[in-house]
Amino acid sequence: SRCEPPAPSPPPPSPPPPSPPPPSPSPPPIPPPSLPPLVPPSGPVALPSSPPPAPSPPPNPPSSPPPQPASCPVIRDASGGCCGTTTLDTDGMCCDAGRALDVCGVCGGSAVLVDISGACCDVNVTDAAGFCCTHSSGVDDCGVCGGDASSCSKIISLIYSVDSTDGLNNQDSEEYNTFLSVFVNDIAGKLGVQTDQITVLVISPGARHHRHLLQQMSVLVQFQVVTT
Repeated sequence: SRCEPPAPSPPPPSPPPPSPPPPSPSPPPIPPPSLPPLVPPSGPVALPSSPPPAPSPPPNPPSSPPPQPASCPVIRDASGGCCGTTTLDTDGMCCDAGRALDVCGVCGGSAVLVDISGACCDVNVTDAAGFCCTHSSGVDDCGVCGGDASSCSKIISLIYSVDSTDGLNNQDSEEYNTFLSVFVNDIAGKLGVQTDQITVLVISPGARHHRHLLQQMSVLVQFQVVTT
């Protein structure tokens, strides 16, 4: 027989793989906080009610009557004060003894007249319109306060001839007003002024007279002309 060589030995087995590391331990669970057990209230539950009403204010105590002032032997003024005299000013206040009221009722005032507008004047001078004039030069001949007499009104009287004086004694008659209109226009034209500058003051029928063999009537007319 042939000799066979011995069969080769099998290779050694591979080493086992390493084991995985053990898992890290989990943290212990946190227990939930313990709450006290709910205990139902005993008896009925009171619900909140609306706030109580505000207390009413105490009633006003009965007012005592005001004290009565002492008697005043003379007179009381508007403030209730007792005056030593019987004179009160325009405000109803006492005007002390030795002091007089002026024309405007001011105690110790200096007003001596009241002008057409109701103003109290310290001087006894008014202009032609009736207003106080406090100008140092006073009123001129034309009645202008502080004027220089360059603007005056003049009063003129003349005899005017007419054919008839019937109705001229009656200012409401048609004849009177017709004569007035004719006269004013005639005089305004002759004097070179406007008709509103002439004011007739007097119309007085006169006597019958003869002129150029014609029998006519005369009328005395007094009028005022305002010149500028």
